[in-house]
Amino acid sequence: MAATVGTTNGQAELRFRLAKPLMFMGKLRSNDFSDVDLEGYVMHRVVNDTAIFSVSVPRPGEYGLEIFANQPSKDGKTLFHMCQYFIVCNESEVTGIRFPQLPAAYLGPQPGYSKLDMETVTHFDPLIHNHNGEVEIQFLLSQPLRVTSNLILCGTGQEYPDHILQQQFTQEQKNVLSFEIRLPQPGVYKFQIYAQPLSESSDNLPGVFNYLINCDNVPRPPVQFARQFAQWKEGCYLYEPRDGKLTNQHYGTNQPNEYLLFRMEVPKAQMVAVVIGEEWTQLEPIQPGMWEGGVYMEKFWGKQHRLAITANYGGNTSSYNTLLEYSL
Repeated sequence: MAATVGTTNGQAELRFRLAKPLMFMGKLRSNDFSDVDLEGYVMHRVVNDTAIFSVSVPRPGEYGLEIFANQPSKDGKTLFHMCQYFIVCNESEVTGIRFPQLPAAYLGPQPGYSKLDMETVTHFDPLIHNHNGEVEIQFLLSQPLRVTSNLILCGTGQEYPDHILQQQFTQEQKNVLSFEIRLPQPGVYKFQIYAQPLSESSDNLPGVFNYLINCDNVPRPPVQFARQFAQWKEGCYLYEPRDGKLTNQHYGTNQPNEYLLFRMEVPKAQMVAVVIGEEWTQLEPIQPGMWEGGVYMEKFWGKQHRLAITANYGGNTSSYNTLLEYSL
């Protein structure tokens, strides 16, 4: 007889401790739906030595969950029936999640992850449930890395790459790599992270970790981050300003925004400057690698539309690389 599992808001989760590496597949069945109709309502992944199955149902009712498994080194590609569960949803209303169809072993660490000796700090489970549209994912690094990432809205395939659309922001401080994400709308997103040692020069960064983010609520339209350029993602960290669109009024007030303070860590820079049009304002090194300074903005509002953070890394003192770009 199958064990019975109840749902909360139409969802349930089952976990199995693994003694050896296994491959899995889960299928949801119902007398009221065809197998095709129920595709995408079961998502599984392996976190360390635990297999996790997330189940969502399209509406209240009774369902069967069948779990198949194999031992790749012994069974090849043949999956065998392992167990089954009776899923009961007695709730009056549910919010079903239809997960995207993903390749085997897509979620979680990829082959390049262990080679780089990275460690997850915040989100060990690659399936993230989010309720406010903002996510911060962190990793502990053992060496300097060159990183990039891509956010993809499942269903439409809309991509939000970090170097074009500013829904995500990457920075590093004290060997902790952070990805801050502001989701544009509710939905299920793939978040793909790519990295390689900073000492390697290849433009094709291998994938190191993949997440699936299920967001059921974005309470307000998100403010985008500043646009990032390649050298920003090589150990830099931003304290302020945090939003990518700078305005002539303080947020939430009618007070004029006449002065903007800029504070950031750019460890390898010899000079850091704020550039608006033809005017340059040099930031001051307040401690090794830390830069700070302010800009009076009154003459720029309504006349200029871009503000850039630039850095000189030695050599030619007139040569600066753009790190960040804000809109005005």
